[in-house]
Amino acid sequence: MNDDIATMRNSIIYSNKVYAPESIFAGWLSLSYVLLTTSLLFYHMSQVKSIKATPLMSSSIAAALVIVSALYMMYSLGPYIGRMNHVIKICKLDPKCNKNELKRLIIVKNSYITLGIVTSIIQLIITWLIVKKALK
Repeated sequence: MNDDIATMRNSIIYSNKVYAPESIFAGWLSLSYVLLTTSLLFYHMSQVKSIKATPLMSSSIAAALVIVSALYMMYSLGPYIGRMNHVIKICKLDPKCNKNELKRLIIVKNSYITLGIVTSIIQLIITWLIVKKALK
């Protein structure tokens, strides 16, 4: 058990070198999700007439918010990839960082990138659906 704790203390995977990029990216994810939720709530409220807005206006505002949300998501991926590539490079150069740790770092990085891309695609599909309905 003590060996496991010592390994965790000395492992790059359990250090701020990894937690910091993940935390920053998670903050951008949260911002993106808040914007998405706000846009969908606004759009729904306008559809059920809780808010008086023309269909074109409400769909334009909702679509703009979703697009901004997707842009935040896509914009945040670049710095995250750069920060994680830096950590991976440090791991490659550190003799204490073994191949399993390096592999885990790469898997984590690729998982978050995939999450960001899939989220952005879903947001753009939502935008397309909102605009398509407004133009009918």
